[in-house]
Amino acid sequence: MQLLTRRFLSAVCLFGLVFPPQLWAQQPITKKFELTVDNIMRGPELVGYAPMGLRWSPDSQRVYFRWKQANEPRLKEFDWYVVGRDGNGLKKLSEDEAKLAVPPAGELSKDKTKTLFAEDGDIFLFDHLRNERQQLTKTTDGESNPHFTLDQKRIYFTRQNNLYVMPLEGGTLTQITDIRSGGPGSVAPPALASGGLGGGAVRGGAGGQQKGTDSQEFIKKEERELLEAVRERAQQREEQEAKRKKRETRKPFNVPQGQAISSLMWTPDEKYVIATVFESGTGTKSTIVPNYITESAYTEDLPARNKVGDNQSRSRMAVINAETGDVKFVDHGLKAETKAQSLPSPAVPPDASPQRDGSAPAKQTERQVQLFAPVWSADGKHAVMQARAADNKDRWIMQLDPTTATTKVLFSEHDDAWIGGPGSFTLGWLPDGKRIYFVSEQSGFAHLYTKELDGGEPKPLTSGKWEVAGVEIAPDKTKFYLTTGEVSSSERHYYALPFDGGARTKLTSMSGNNQVELSPDESTQALIYSYSNKPPELYLATNKAGAEA
Repeated sequence: MQLLTRRFLSAVCLFGLVFPPQLWAQQPITKKFELTVDNIMRGPELVGYAPMGLRWSPDSQRVYFRWKQANEPRLKEFDWYVVGRDGNGLKKLSEDEAKLAVPPAGELSKDKTKTLFAEDGDIFLFDHLRNERQQLTKTTDGESNPHFTLDQKRIYFTRQNNLYVMPLEGGTLTQITDIRSGGPGSVAPPALASGGLGGGAVRGGAGGQQKGTDSQEFIKKEERELLEAVRERAQQREEQEAKRKKRETRKPFNVPQGQAISSLMWTPDEKYVIATVFESGTGTKSTIVPNYITESAYTEDLPARNKVGDNQSRSRMAVINAETGDVKFVDHGLKAETKAQSLPSPAVPPDASPQRDGSAPAKQTERQVQLFAPVWSADGKHAVMQARAADNKDRWIMQLDPTTATTKVLFSEHDDAWIGGPGSFTLGWLPDGKRIYFVSEQSGFAHLYTKELDGGEPKPLTSGKWEVAGVEIAPDKTKFYLTTGEVSSSERHYYALPFDGGARTKLTSMSGNNQVELSPDESTQALIYSYSNKPPELYLATNKAGAEA
């Protein structure tokens, strides 16, 4: 009897998960659904695949998206589709047609006529006026992370852990950095080499000979004085080294073994390169996950992450002088106090200055902090960035001065449990270049704030027992567009909000989850809409309150 009761309760709980109570009240049951394991686990065969990757053509006339039909193989890649802004002309694109479509990712030029992007290890430029792509590089070396320069006349990108710049209209490809992998002559960043996290200058030492012990140096001196051939070779080497130094004014940055460059960014004034130096945890051991379903028919091992208590990977941010090659590591200035264990009175040295509780004095060490890529104001004069503590209990927004590699904290928040929430990585500039915007949970809910760069307290633009899930600047740069859960924690709606706060205008009307991609001319929404009993589908609606999708 108890077993039957447990099975009945389990079936009721499962039914409640598959068909929530609001569905019973709002949707009449018109067709019987057999509650079997096979039916429940049908997945896409039951509800289909959600469209994804929405993007508009620059003229706001077409929507591109990725999708595949429910009866297509599970591992088949999603195809590209296009549909007109009026909902007509739905078409699946061939592979060649997809290549001529608007690229799915990349950087849009300021005049919105070109998109710069990387594909299959090469750099491309898509011309929206001509509706064609131009291949800018074709090499066996992989190129990535392309960007326009501030004047929009050149582009820069990463190739083999170095930064290169090339003009869009003829000219010479130029290497901006000289970053070399670890080996003899490598100079470790002081913080990473010693285990700390302090800043400091680093000068690479490529070329030349390493200095030996006193006895070795004495023998070299004697050999040079006594043997003419040795003396001639030494003079020739010194002359060649002097010519090389005269020719190569930029010092190389030698990255030590065990460390790697994970990203490079050229500052808008083109004087510095911001590099992220990544170091994997030392002495760590990865956990092993057995994979039983394999092509070989034998159990294979899947490498997974290491244990939480192991040394975790970490990163530092370096500022490289683009002209001289001098390197400074960013000093975030954040300290952590570690208190020593209590010591028995006889064991305390006379100069240790024990605390009243018998413990040794607290020591200040550099706190382990991850710095994220800077975000620059439109005029390229100021940069702000986010920082997070390794234990994820603190978050900061900082202003970066690349000339000194120092920072100034503009905002900070702490959570004894975990810093997170929707929009926790949101950070950007208002068009005036004097204010930043970000999302914070300091009130207990994720809300939008602005802050003057010159000082003052953050200004909340939203408040209440609901959360902001997404923020974007309107294409016309006159307002925010927000996605929030203020109607219900189970719904997402799209709103317009003035830069200075105030009344919000609700722009979506269908109850449920609305994920909006706005057309460049702000006239039309392409949105993926779903409800508890309606799988995600693509809708189009006029971008105004109360419009029917």
